[in-house]
Amino acid sequence: MPTDVLIWTCVAVFAATAAITILALINVIKIKDEFMTKLFYTLIIEVVVAGVLVFKNALVEQPLNIIRITSPLKNITVEKGKSLFVNGFCQKQANVSFKGSVDVSGKNYLLTDFKTDDRNLFSSLCDVPDTFTNANALIRVKLISKNEVSFQDSVAVLLTIK
Repeated sequence: MPTDVLIWTCVAVFAATAAITILALINVIKIKDEFMTKLFYTLIIEVVVAGVLVFKNALVEQPLNIIRITSPLKNITVEKGKSLFVNGFCQKQANVSFKGSVDVSGKNYLLTDFKTDDRNLFSSLCDVPDTFTNANALIRVKLISKNEVSFQDSVAVLLTIK
């Protein structure tokens, strides 16, 4: 709140300085030359500072939330009773969590045990129940921030059970 007041005060001062300077330049209002010069330089400085601040904020690196599945990408064979492993790349903020699932024949199985390393690689697994059969599967991974999906990726694979 105090920051908003400061920002809007600066905007109001900038607008007032600009209006007075422009009105004086087109001779709508009369200002002594010594004050007109100072007012003009003040306006130039305000414009330069505003421009620098705009570009400074535009160039600040924004934290990314990215996740991509790298394995499996096409077909995968898994033994009954074993785990399906999902691997990929992720870059996330500290307050972001993972969620993932494998959808097979209309049933949803959660990915568990998400782990990341210092190279931004992740791994997760899904236990393959004995009821799994050969089918198309949709693997989904999501980054969740403030109870909303901030980024997600999915891949469709042919799941073969042996």
